[in-house]
Amino acid sequence: MPRRDTCPRDVLSCSLESRHVNTCCVPKYGLVVLSQQWHPQMGPMNEFTLHGQWPDQCGGNFVEHCDTGRERDDVEDRLEQTDIYDDMKKYWPSFKPTPQRPDNNYFWSYEWNKHGTCVSTLEPGCGYQGDQDLYAYFNKTLALRKQYNIYKALKKAGITPRPSFDRDPREDDKYSVDAILAAIKDEWNVTAAVNCKSGNPLEIHLFFNVRNKDTYELTDAIPSQMDCPHTRKVVYWEKQPLQQRGSMSRT
Repeated sequence: MPRRDTCPRDVLSCSLESRHVNTCCVPKYGLVVLSQQWHPQMGPMNEFTLHGQWPDQCGGNFVEHCDTGRERDDVEDRLEQTDIYDDMKKYWPSFKPTPQRPDNNYFWSYEWNKHGTCVSTLEPGCGYQGDQDLYAYFNKTLALRKQYNIYKALKKAGITPRPSFDRDPREDDKYSVDAILAAIKDEWNVTAAVNCKSGNPLEIHLFFNVRNKDTYELTDAIPSQMDCPHTRKVVYWEKQPLQQRGSMSRT
């Protein structure tokens, strides 16, 4: 198996050169999507939380459940004694407590099984043992969320949450998708995507290619991933204080 220090440092996923590099060094599915979401009843007052991180084919086609032998139904138990468990609860909470999706464990297990098993650089043949692959997937996703702080990028552009969640939105409560994308472009010089299909009040996708196994480099969203018209307006509600939050729903 290739060691990290023997992986080529000048090959980026989805490039022509990457076709000839071991998939332990450069992801087989080399377009990575980081999805951050804003929900008025979830997470810290001034932070986006995570929907997930998933690898796509370079043309944007979706892949999922790539290794059923590594799927888990007890991800929370496996992370509970790690140093990322508190951040997982804080920045990656589930918010659809139904019999089908009851809790964080279901959500995290779902994300790992569907997306984490498709990260080729985390396969057992790449040197991972036990739950090291699972930990690496969630730890990297948390690190990317921290590095690419969408709340701060929007605030810098004058885009801040509107009060209050418990009334019908007025037109001046809304921001255009174009304004949101422009703020991200100004901050990181890339084109992002706003997801209008998720049902969440606001969900933003950043896109990456990967160099040297786990060095994530921002890249532009591809057209097939940009389903939200730039002229559309979305609501960006101020979050409710923790003590006021009631039952929560997730789509």
